[in-house]
Amino acid sequence: MASMSVGALSLRMGSLGLGSSTRYVTRISGHSTASTARMVATATAGSEEAPKKGQQLQGMVLSDKMDKSVVVSVRRVKRHPTLKKIMYRTKKFIAHDEENAYKVGDEVVIQSCRPLSKRKTFKVISKVNN
Repeated sequence: MASMSVGALSLRMGSLGLGSSTRYVTRISGHSTASTARMVATATAGSEEAPKKGQQLQGMVLSDKMDKSVVVSVRRVKRHPTLKKIMYRTKKFIAHDEENAYKVGDEVVIQSCRPLSKRKTFKVISKVNN
């Protein structure tokens, strides 16, 4: 069995009904699944892909008193599971506004980004034309 290749060993383990053969191949070849994932990630890092787009929400500016920040209220529609009644849920997000361009009452689109402060994890993308 020592002279057997990894492929033959994985086929033999698969025929014994020991489950997924790829799990055993990665252990036998000396690579954990995490290191295999890292190798695949570094191999594909050179290829150009579209930048990952974060979550986008639309809401109304409630406050613009902070410097380079606005508070945006996002309203979501939810149906009650038992009563089937439509309910509205509102949540406030603090978003980054670099030029202090947005004022109270503006409808804006915000997008998630890296944390800019403790509570500021969104940035204002654009104003919605009404």
